[in-house]
Amino acid sequence: MGSKSTSNQLLLRVSAVAVFCLIAFSAAGLASRWRAQQAATQQAIHVASEIFVYERTSSLMLYAHPDLFTHRRELDWPTYLANAKRRLGGLTAIDTIEGAVTGAGLLRNSNSATAAYTVFARFASGPAELEIELIESQEGWLVTRFRILAQALNQ
Repeated sequence: MGSKSTSNQLLLRVSAVAVFCLIAFSAAGLASRWRAQQAATQQAIHVASEIFVYERTSSLMLYAHPDLFTHRRELDWPTYLANAKRRLGGLTAIDTIEGAVTGAGLLRNSNSATAAYTVFARFASGPAELEIELIESQEGWLVTRFRILAQALNQ
């Protein structure tokens, strides 16, 4: 009977260690996702601020991933942003930012995390939404898509 009791105790200890490892592993994964979320959110706000607050339209090119040029050629971006800024007027406020990171976790490939955000902002001409998509790379979070949705740009 002692052998069965020892086996049960061993099984209980192994199970406890396995549960502890699972909890620790899950917590590490959540922490990794949280850090990725924070970094991507900061990058989205930074890009929007660089373009519309500090008027550095070339900053978008510094953080550009090759995918950014799929729908608009690299040389067309400065003109597009200058025209958009002229029609939108000055940025008066960044109200909120919504979005999320996908693919971030403890066991992820360093190039697999992506993020999609909508920055809700107010300009002199009215409200606008800045859609910013990012991908994590060895250089940091790079912009794969940048789109401005505003009534002032539709007129």
